[in-house]
Amino acid sequence: MRMVLGFSWIIGCYQTLTSNTIMLLSVIRRRFIVLNIQIEKYLDTLPVDSKSGAKHHRKMMRSFALMHALLSDSVRLFNDCFSKQVMLALGCAFIYTLFASFGLIHSYAAVHVDAVMIKVTRSNMIFSGYFILFVFQLIVGCNWLNYECKRSRVKIHKAICYQRYDIKRFREYKFFSQQLMHHAPSVSSGLFDFDWTLCYTLIGSSTTNLVILLQFDFINLKI
Repeated sequence: MRMVLGFSWIIGCYQTLTSNTIMLLSVIRRRFIVLNIQIEKYLDTLPVDSKSGAKHHRKMMRSFALMHALLSDSVRLFNDCFSKQVMLALGCAFIYTLFASFGLIHSYAAVHVDAVMIKVTRSNMIFSGYFILFVFQLIVGCNWLNYECKRSRVKIHKAICYQRYDIKRFREYKFFSQQLMHHAPSVSSGLFDFDWTLCYTLIGSSTTNLVILLQFDFINLKI
């Protein structure tokens, strides 16, 4: 009973962290969606005549660039405030899931095993499912935001590639493109980005470490 209460408290803390993180990411992502929609609408309705509305075009592009810079600063502030806690929670979830999986394999493949060990390992695997869900929710939320951040670059580079050349327009596109290249927002801990690549890395690392642990426990296995 005490173990269940303890794990329930830990899972509640993890779920609180997940809810707060996903809520903040969703708010920033929604702002990026609105910005990308406005950029797309403006570029699609841009008049063919390049001589008319040069000042208006410059004003609109600089407004878009300013809004993107502010949203990029929001992502950077999120990384500064929350990425370390998220990275620590991910590390703890990874280690617990790894040893829970190792304990489950050991309990079924070991030479000497009792019913209590099997019950404990089953409980650990059930609780590790909550940690796996935490990792999945977090990576999905971060990946959605990273996708919207990259969409802005796609819109501007499409305009550069497919619109009729005009030196004044393309100068503003060039400035915006350089800003997107040098100030590209991404949810990151400083060591790695929170995206699907991290998910694949965690799966590969857990498999490798699980094989190493089983090699050290080879003498106790029925193989």
